Amino acid sequence: MTATVFLLAALAARAAAPVVTPLRAWRADLAEPVRLAERADGVVAIADPAAGAVVLRSPDGGLAGRLDLGGRPVAVAWTDDGRLVAADDETGIVGLWEADGTFLRELGAFGTPADLAVHAGRVAVADATAGTVTLLDLDGTVLARIDGTAGGGAALDGPSGVFLDGDGIVVADSVADVVRVFDSEGRALQEMGEHGTDAGELYAPQGVWRDGEGRVWVADARNGAVVVFDADGAVLGTVGERGGGPGQLRTPTDLLLDGWGRLLVASANNARLEMFGVDDFDDPETQAPAAAAALAPLAPEDATLRLVLAVPGYRAVDLDAVAVAGASAGTLVGDADGDGVRDLLVEVDRDAVPGLGAGAVTRAVPVTVTGTAVPAEGSGQAGGALAFEAEATVTVLPAGLDAPGLAAVEGRRWSLGSPKLEARDTGTPPAAGGAARATGGGCGGAAAVLLLPLGLGRRRHRRGRAA
Repeated sequence: MTATVFLLAALAARAAAPVVTPLRAWRADLAEPVRLAERADGVVAIADPAAGAVVLRSPDGGLAGRLDLGGRPVAVAWTDDGRLVAADDETGIVGLWEADGTFLRELGAFGTPADLAVHAGRVAVADATAGTVTLLDLDGTVLARIDGTAGGGAALDGPSGVFLDGDGIVVADSVADVVRVFDSEGRALQEMGEHGTDAGELYAPQGVWRDGEGRVWVADARNGAVVVFDADGAVLGTVGERGGGPGQLRTPTDLLLDGWGRLLVASANNARLEMFGVDDFDDPETQAPAAAAALAPLAPEDATLRLVLAVPGYRAVDLDAVAVAGASAGTLVGDADGDGVRDLLVEVDRDAVPGLGAGAVTRAVPVTVTGTAVPAEGSGQAGGALAFEAEATVTVLPAGLDAPGLAAVEGRRWSLGSPKLEARDTGTPPAAGGAARATGGGCGGAAAVLLLPLGLGRRRHRRGRAA
C-alpha cells in the first residue's frame, strides 16, 4: 500500500511530521473501548468498562483472551514482567493482577482513576477528581503526588491521561484542555496545546503517548482526532477526523504506538480500535476475529448443517473461501435472523462434516469454520485480506426422539442470539505469566454512550456523549 500523509496540517518544518497510513478498524466484541496498553510480547489490553472486561488483542489481529476482573475496568497498564495493573470505575480501586486474571493485591483507592501508566516499577495514576497524578510502587507505596505546581507550573484541573517513561511524565488535562510535561520528579517543564475546535486545538484531551522522537500524540475526545506535537510543543498535525467511516474517530479516548510502528486508537463511541501505520511501520496483521454458532440442533432427517458466522466489520460480500471442518466449501446463503437482510448464514452438506454423518450418536460435536475476509468498497476495512477461524458446537439429536422431546430441545436451542467471540491460540508469542482466561462476549452491536472520566464535580459525575 502506498503510504499517505494523513495529516490536516504540518506546521513545524524543523520537526519530522509523521507519515501516517490508514490500515483498518478492529472490532472484535468491543462495547466501549476506553484505554489501551501493550505488553512486551505485543498483546494489547483493552479496558472495556461497558462490557465489564479487559479484552486482549494479539499482534496478528486475533483475540488472545478476555479477562473478567469484576466491576468496570476503566484503565489498564502492563508491568515489565507481564502483570496487569487495572483501575475500576465503580470503586476507584487500582489493583495488580497476574496475566491470567488472578488477583494479587490492591495498590490504592482513588476518586476517579482516569488513566494508568507503568514504567520501571513505578505506577502513575491520573486522578481526575483529586487533580493529581500519584506515583506508586508495585506494593502500593505512595512515592509522590503531583498536582502540577512544582517547578512553577499551574495546578492540574482534570488529569485524564498519563504517560510515563525514562524522561518523565506527560499528562493530559481535559478541563484545562492542555497537555503538561513534567520531569521524573514531577517538576513542571512545559505546556502544550490550547482549547479550541480547529485542527490542532484541544477539546477534552484524553490518552497521551510520547514516541522515541519526542513527539507527543494526544487523543482529542471532543474534536474526534489525534493531535501530534513536536518536543517543543508545536503542532505537527492531526490524524483522523470525527465520524464513523473508515479512518474516522468518534470520541477517541486513548492511543498507543505498538512495537511494529502502528498507531492504535480507542474510538470509544465507534466501539472499535482504529489502526494506522506510522512512518516505516510493519504490519503483522493476518487474522480477523470471528465467531460461529449452530442455527439449530441437527435432527436425524437433516441433510444440511446451518451455521451463523460473525466476522465483526465484514459483510457477506466481504467474505471469500468459506470452508467447514475439512468438508467441501460452505455456501453463504439467506437470512439467519429473519430481518430480510442477507447475512452470514453458512450451509454445508452434513455428511461431509466429520462426526456428523448418518449414525452419529447424541453428542456435542465441535465444528470449525475457516475463510478469508476480503474488504469490499465501503466496508471500512482498508488493510487487505485477513484469515478467520471460528468454532461452533453442534448438537446431534438421536434417532427416534419423540415429538415432545424434539420440541423441548428445539425450544431451548433455536433462539439464535449472537455468536460469542472466544479466545483462540493464534500462534502469537505466549502471554507472560500464564494464559488469559477467556469468556464469551457479545459480538458487534451498537456503540454505547461513552461516560468520559473527566473529573468534573463528584467522582461519578460524567460529561455527556461526544458525537
